[in-house]
Amino acid sequence: MKSRLLPILLLLAVIGLAGHQIWRHQRNNPGAVQEKFFVRPSYVNASLEEGRKAALADIEAHRADVQKLFQKRELVPVRERHRIVQEGGSTITSRQLNQEFVEFYKKRIVQNYLETTADTGQVQETCSQFLTAITEWIAGVKEITPETLAMIEAAKQAKSSDPIVNLYQLVMSKAPEKEMLQSLLDLRTAMQSSQASTFNRMYLAYMTHYSSTKVETEFQQMERRFTAIDIFVKYLEEESGQANLRLPFSFFNRFFRGLSRSDQRDALMACWNSGKIAPWITHQVAGEYLNSVAWDHRGFDVASKIGEPQWAEFERYNKMAEDHFLRAWQLAPQYPEPATSMISLAMTGHSSYWREPDWFYEAVHAQIDSIDAYRVYQYSLSPRWGGSYDQILGVARECLATERYDTIVPGQFLVVVFVDMLGETGNLANLARQNLILAMAKQFADGLSAAVEKGVSSPSDNLIAWGNLARILTLGGEYETARKIYTKHGQGILGTSPLGFNELKATYVRGWAFAATGPAKDEVATFAKILNAPAPVDYDPAALDSILERLAQARQKDTQPESQPYYNDVQAVVQQLKAYHDDQWVDLPFDKDLSGWYAHAGEMNLLPDGVLELKSFEENLGIQLTPLAQFQPPFLCDVEVEKDVKTQPSTGYVSLIYGESNAAALYANQETRAVKAHAQSTQIDLFDRSGQDKYRHLHWISRGGPFTQLRLIVWKDRMECYADRILLTHLPMPEGANRGQFTIGEMMPAPLANVIHVRQARVHRLRMTPPPMIGGSSAAQAAEHYRKLTDIDPLSNTFWHQAGIAHFQAGQNQEAVTCFEKSFELYPQQTLSRQSLGEALQALKKFPEAVEQYQKVLLADSANVVANTKLAWIYATSSDEKLRNGKESLRLAEHACQLSERKTWDPLCALALAYAELGQFPEAKQRLAESVAVAPDYAKEFLKGVEQELEAGRAVRVQVNEPAQEAPAASAPPTSK
Repeated sequence: MKSRLLPILLLLAVIGLAGHQIWRHQRNNPGAVQEKFFVRPSYVNASLEEGRKAALADIEAHRADVQKLFQKRELVPVRERHRIVQEGGSTITSRQLNQEFVEFYKKRIVQNYLETTADTGQVQETCSQFLTAITEWIAGVKEITPETLAMIEAAKQAKSSDPIVNLYQLVMSKAPEKEMLQSLLDLRTAMQSSQASTFNRMYLAYMTHYSSTKVETEFQQMERRFTAIDIFVKYLEEESGQANLRLPFSFFNRFFRGLSRSDQRDALMACWNSGKIAPWITHQVAGEYLNSVAWDHRGFDVASKIGEPQWAEFERYNKMAEDHFLRAWQLAPQYPEPATSMISLAMTGHSSYWREPDWFYEAVHAQIDSIDAYRVYQYSLSPRWGGSYDQILGVARECLATERYDTIVPGQFLVVVFVDMLGETGNLANLARQNLILAMAKQFADGLSAAVEKGVSSPSDNLIAWGNLARILTLGGEYETARKIYTKHGQGILGTSPLGFNELKATYVRGWAFAATGPAKDEVATFAKILNAPAPVDYDPAALDSILERLAQARQKDTQPESQPYYNDVQAVVQQLKAYHDDQWVDLPFDKDLSGWYAHAGEMNLLPDGVLELKSFEENLGIQLTPLAQFQPPFLCDVEVEKDVKTQPSTGYVSLIYGESNAAALYANQETRAVKAHAQSTQIDLFDRSGQDKYRHLHWISRGGPFTQLRLIVWKDRMECYADRILLTHLPMPEGANRGQFTIGEMMPAPLANVIHVRQARVHRLRMTPPPMIGGSSAAQAAEHYRKLTDIDPLSNTFWHQAGIAHFQAGQNQEAVTCFEKSFELYPQQTLSRQSLGEALQALKKFPEAVEQYQKVLLADSANVVANTKLAWIYATSSDEKLRNGKESLRLAEHACQLSERKTWDPLCALALAYAELGQFPEAKQRLAESVAVAPDYAKEFLKGVEQELEAGRAVRVQVNEPAQEAPAASAPPTSK
């Protein structure tokens, strides 16, 4: 009987456990109650080694073929191999590849629509034009242009019911995730038709998964995720016969890289499990996954902090990754992806054969303008990886020498300067003054200009490239060459936009070049000195007046329209520095030219009430808004930011930053501090580039109203962070070089395009030292410090409160009351101001008024230890019988003792006084002894006086008409704060 029952009991236990797991899931995920039970695919439970068996067998069977390919390549002399352009060699360019991508997507989107749609006539023509424009966007060939937007709008007006049209209209709608998800789910039935291409069904699954991660439960997301993986596998199976496997691989890789590491494993296992996908695709995907896992095990700390187990796993997974990359390379050496991946492995010493240069040239021989190959290789040459800027410039010189202006190859010179070198050093002016860089800029400008004149369509011939070239030349003093660029190529946004390219706006650089070559060019050196000083200068008013006078004279001489924005910036900066010197608030308003500002953004708009709207680039380059003027610390700077920008994604934010922001210098030798407000949220937190986890646990809630005021007070050795005039915390001063500027915008770009609204930016000089510690002999000095700050900003409740604390510690109780009342008036919700007001009133023996304040504090915060203690004290010791209440005093004191875990002396003393008021002297003496045991030295004399009263069998009484004590005595408790 027992043997029969055992299997049944085990079965029931398993069923019960499964039921419990489903119940627990539904309890924790109420939205999933109606979902069917989703069964994970079998490959999820398989080990990585098991899933990799066939791939590993393929690798082992072709190791000799890999060696033969190495030998074949090495027959070519190194001097010839290590050239971007080989003699007689021909490689594919991105232009050719882009055309293949467009045709690939047109067949699967536009042609699929035309073959299956019920649309006819003008509706069909309009929608096919819209889908054609979308294919160019998906392929990465074109950005969304005004013409594309017009096609999108026309397609909406056509009101097609075709599911393919509806899918891509949804993709472009930028609707909230919840609405997007529901609309995508509504399309599923129509898109299940066999008439819809696998690519379109895959795109639907991809977008549904992406939207579900924002609004659905984990259980629902899992179902969407595996649905997306399954349809991607089917897509790759169908497309594995393509002549160019990079076409199907590209979109899958975009999806794959957006998954979590565990989801990447599942997707890879699904691809291996299929057995029908082209080996080149699965080997390349496997290599990328395993290399990522290797870094997960190693971590991203410096090498000296990595332990042996971490190194062992790093080595193991990178060796596995190399096997896959080498097999992918041998399968299709005409593709640059495997060789590019091997550059990264070689950089960390995990390439068993070639080093970084060999793999770089192998990649560009496959595709001469493979952007990833240039980026990875140039990064491997940076000083942090044992390289040098001379080596990076060597690559840039070789890129210029190719003269392939039909590609982005010569334009790598600008990437080297603005990404590799500027990103590390943070000072373009110094770079532009280097003879080699200036000569290379002139070479690039001449070559690019000649190519344009010959009609050679060049990817480098764009406004940002011309703008960055002009900036290098202008900063380097090559004004005539810069002016020629504006005259020949600088139409439109290059010269007229108030927005910037890498720290300086277009109108500023163009205006500088024209002014420096115009009739008033002799004055430009003076203006350039004040606008481009390496550090803040404390100009006296006479010097600034002289500059304004010379500026007026220059305007009279130079009437060129192109020069005027530059002169406007000079005037704005000088006037700001004058107001700053005179200890006035320096308002930093926004106008159509952003005079006095540098703004790096994709788009700007001026809204009513002085609000500036900035939108970031889609390329996630971030928003940066910085005053051109430099202000000598210490100073106070403010900006008001709108919390709920309707067009802003939920991931967006805006910060007030001191130090170099991301847009200025990603790896500059400087730490950065910022106070950050989240979009569509009331959360405020801090960001610290030198240690991003250091303040991650600190969060605050901003006050009511549509705008939040962010504030930094910058001293010489520390910073103070505020939100809505409330002090959040103190931070140490950032280390490293700093130009004395602050920035409004993004410390790091938001994952999606961001939109920020800002207004009322301003700065004020502080002619004072940092605040002293409040207490003791410095209390009066601290009171004077904070009263000066209240003169600067009388609306800051923090300044009034801190001044009140200092007055209270100095024994200036009436002054403290005045400050606390003002602080409370400005921010009634803050219980600390009311509590402090009660303490000051108690010190003045205004007990009824103090009782009123403490009672109101406890209504808002019953767990306030100080209010419970102080109120208990008054109820136990007042000479006014109307105020004394022994039982209530006992309740409050006992509550305070529980809250403080009986580790603080004054709640225990209050409890002793309450027992004394009730005539229970043994208990009173016992509690007093407990208080003495944990009391600090400054309270010992006070407690001794209380002990004498209890020994005499008397309750302690405080007379209302006694003068207020400035030092601890038996009639008033010292504060324990």
